[in-house]
Amino acid sequence: MRVQHTTVRRVFFSRRTLPALLGILILSLPLMGAAEQRLQVGYLNFPPYEYSDHGRPRGPLIDILRKVADEAGLRLEFRLLKPQQLYRYLRDGTVDVWPGLTGVPDLENHIYQSRHTLMHLRLSADAVAPTAPVDSLDDLSGRRLIYIEGYTYGGLGRMLRQRARHNTIILASTQQAALQMLAKGQADYLIDYQRPVETALRSMTITGLRASPLSERNAAFIVSRKIPHAWDLMEKLDRAYSALLQKGVIKPENQ
Repeated sequence: MRVQHTTVRRVFFSRRTLPALLGILILSLPLMGAAEQRLQVGYLNFPPYEYSDHGRPRGPLIDILRKVADEAGLRLEFRLLKPQQLYRYLRDGTVDVWPGLTGVPDLENHIYQSRHTLMHLRLSADAVAPTAPVDSLDDLSGRRLIYIEGYTYGGLGRMLRQRARHNTIILASTQQAALQMLAKGQADYLIDYQRPVETALRSMTITGLRASPLSERNAAFIVSRKIPHAWDLMEKLDRAYSALLQKGVIKPENQ
């Protein structure tokens, strides 16, 4: 009889506490989901803005995204990709977000971009004297131009091909390789972003190198439209960025 009495009390205790335990579990589910929400982040080897340092993502665009994600309660998983691979993954939703450049023709109608501009990037035409500086895009007509492989330059590369069919386009895998080709006289101009060229020049010297500004590009949070709740994610990133601006944690960059 004593054993039966103990069993009944145990069943009675479980029935009383089970609804409360279930309530706690249900209330905690949104918090658990938010803590486990992860973003697949694509990024490029594009120093100094974003790059891989022995497998670790670095650069000011990466730093901004990390701070914003922390403010928004998001976890990040990074994937280093080549430009065309990154664009393809954004189009099909394999990658959720890229802290990168706006105005990429291959991404048109496939992404949302944040309303906040993270950085400004200067696009230039670099030449070695005595090659003349560039005053307008017409000066590039009929010239030998170096592009970094996979870069679209916001459609400028395509436009130069269309406007000047007699141009010779030479592809280089890196800024260092492009500068070496330019120094050897294998091309007239290197079309590239100013800061990455300056970064490459830290490890090499080219006498008489001059940069002619062509245009400016903007960096923002680029969100794939293919992922669930893409617009909500973009809004969340924008709100978190605004909050960090108000707190003084981050400041607009104009490099």
